[in-house]
Amino acid sequence: REPGQDLSGLFLSRKFDAVLNLGHRDREILPAAKTAGVKARVGRARGIGQILSATHRIWKGRTGTGRHEAQHALDLLAPFGWAGGEPEAPRLVLSGAERAAGEADLAAWPRPRLGLVLRGSGAGAAPSEAWWTSLRAALKQAGWHPVALAPPEASEIPPGDLRHLMARLAACDAVVSPSTGPAHIAAAL
Repeated sequence: REPGQDLSGLFLSRKFDAVLNLGHRDREILPAAKTAGVKARVGRARGIGQILSATHRIWKGRTGTGRHEAQHALDLLAPFGWAGGEPEAPRLVLSGAERAAGEADLAAWPRPRLGLVLRGSGAGAAPSEAWWTSLRAALKQAGWHPVALAPPEASEIPPGDLRHLMARLAACDAVVSPSTGPAHIAAAL
């Protein structure tokens, strides 16, 4: 749509039969689709406006299910022949040289190393600096050696490209992070 264009008007002009809003940040989409009379409005169960405007919700919540939100979103495909089950988790691979470079970058931190991702750019929580300071003290007391890896401006190591971040994450024994890209990268490594 054009900047400033009325979303309800756009839906009316196109005469959509259905609107799928798979992102939870675009909170105006489903209410606008409802106003425009779109019959099938599918969305994620985030935000009261989306919940009340949706005719179908992809998932109600993940608490206690042991499943990631993306796995719940795949349930939407069941009526279209998705046989269920879980897709294979993505795996990222580093070369031996990249792994060695990550180890070299973190050589000043003995094991066990704990990589910290202090904040993300998305919807993930962003704990305060005071919270991180308190956590670092508790981690050190427990025998961990925490190192800030991201975001680059908060890292204790000179910035590098994405492959450098991957190598540094792989050189850690564990990672603490809000729900953001580096957390998912660490899981895929």
